[in-house]
Amino acid sequence: MLTSLFLPLSMPYINFIGHTSGCMTLVLHSAGVAFTGDTLLIRGCGRTDFQGGSAETLYDSVYSQIFSLPNDYTLFPAHDYLGNTMTTVGEEKAFNPR
Repeated sequence: MLTSLFLPLSMPYINFIGHTSGCMTLVLHSAGVAFTGDTLLIRGCGRTDFQGGSAETLYDSVYSQIFSLPNDYTLFPAHDYLGNTMTTVGEEKAFNPR
C-alpha cells in the first residue's frame, strides 16, 4: 500500500489490477470512505476487456481488498449510469451481482 498527499490529508491507495493495470482505489480510513474509480461501480464493476484487464484478477481484488473494508464504509465510484453517487461496502456485498 502506498500513501499519497491529497490536500492536507494523507490517503493510502491500493493498486487494483483487473479493470486496467493502473487502476487504484483511495481509502480514507479516518472518514470511512473509499474512492473506487472504475474498479467497483454501484451494482457493477469496470470493464476488463482492455489495457491489461482481467475479470478474474478484478474479482479477486474486489473481494480481497474492497470487501475486506468495514460494511459501513462509503464507496464513491468514478461514475454511475443511473445517476447514483455513492454506496457502501455492505450494500455492494449484498446486491452487486458481479
